[in-house]
Amino acid sequence: MNYGIDKFKILNMGRNYPLLWTCSFDKIKSVIETLINLGFEKNQAINIISTASSLIGYDIDHIKDKFNSIILLGFNQATVISMINTFPSLITCDINRTKKIVAFFTHINLKDKIVEKPKSIFKQSIETTYARYMFLKDNSVEINENTYGRLFFGWIWYKKKYGVTKETLLLKYPYNIEEKPPIK
Repeated sequence: MNYGIDKFKILNMGRNYPLLWTCSFDKIKSVIETLINLGFEKNQAINIISTASSLIGYDIDHIKDKFNSIILLGFNQATVISMINTFPSLITCDINRTKKIVAFFTHINLKDKIVEKPKSIFKQSIETTYARYMFLKDNSVEINENTYGRLFFGWIWYKKKYGVTKETLLLKYPYNIEEKPPIK
């Protein structure tokens, strides 16, 4: 293939998304062109499909809808492009999950951290983030711009520092999608 994708990237994409081998070059090209039309540069589009290879299997309208759905969550186009460049898999995340995460971080006044650290925030489940937030809050730890990183420390840290396990936290602080995020 000669569309700016080297052989190593193609092999890596095929390893991550085996259905790649059943896709036509025109399909891959159309995904790249769609990303370019959404505002990405060509090299960014290639990086996105190299990292989030399953995107190649998406319908073009679905890709556009996902992108626009993220914008509708209160981000501008440039911000969404930046977030996806930082964490390409964001465009393949379930939009309902994305909405929950954005709502929660907006509620705790840390929405700007989604833009700064989308990979950390979206790689972790909302259930884990919520449980950790509530646990830290109950232990008089204020979560703010300077301390929000504690939400993403490993479970070993929580076990060592507080003697609490993942299972205990998730049982004690279940995330209920029917309820609004916790009041600070």
